[in-house]
Amino acid sequence: MISNLADTILSEDALVLHLISQAGKEQESMYFHVLNVSILAMMLAKNLKYSADEVKWVGLGAMFHDVGKLKIPSQILRKTTALTTPEQNFIKLHPKLGLELLGLTQQFPTEAKAVVEQHHEYLDGSGYPAGLKTDQINKLARIVAVVNEFDNLCHPADLSQARSPHHALSVMYKTMKGKLGDLEMKVMIKMMGIYPPGTVVMLSDKRVGIVMAVNSDSMLYPDVLIYDADVPRLEAAIVTLEANKLSIEKVIKPKALPPEVFAYLNPRAQVSYFVQQKN
Repeated sequence: MISNLADTILSEDALVLHLISQAGKEQESMYFHVLNVSILAMMLAKNLKYSADEVKWVGLGAMFHDVGKLKIPSQILRKTTALTTPEQNFIKLHPKLGLELLGLTQQFPTEAKAVVEQHHEYLDGSGYPAGLKTDQINKLARIVAVVNEFDNLCHPADLSQARSPHHALSVMYKTMKGKLGDLEMKVMIKMMGIYPPGTVVMLSDKRVGIVMAVNSDSMLYPDVLIYDADVPRLEAAIVTLEANKLSIEKVIKPKALPPEVFAYLNPRAQVSYFVQQKN
């Protein structure tokens, strides 16, 4: 699967990043998380001009980056209140536990294991499990650290703290300088576009909607699902802005939406991505 996704991402054609799911069962959240991180990490590696092999290694490492959480009690992983110090320390073991699990197979690439082991390391040494700094951190792990932080901001354990993709990128750039790679963050922001899938926007004709897809060759004109009280959500129109001579006037914070619009667009639900060639 990673190889097929990588081949699509590495193609010379323009890519379309889709929002593919607006809801997920609780037990599926880990699945959506690792798939999101894998797709976005491979796209980021490509945009950083990494080799085809490195793109596939980062995708594979990202797909298994949280495998160590299989050994963490589910009541700790699902806890929405503040973790105790022992619980925090237990969770911080998951990179090492993941590496141990992957050691049971001969097939997992050595290059991808560094991602599993180091995806929570920060450049200033404040990360875990080893407190590595700057050049001590594997370059593929640095990519996954950025993408993992982004997806965790969008989908925290406490959903009331969830941020929209647009806001998550802004928060990362403002608060994670010195911890995450500056180049990786800048390229990530450029790659996702000003209006990442999942962003709530107002259009130039004053209609409100949620960004569903971003075209890599036309970042300012995404495809937007439009709120219309007279149309059931499953039948809602998805408008291609450029073709309809529309533009985005502003980004709207989900909390500012009227309740009926919030329920219709469902901006706080699981944001899951899929990538395909434009043509």
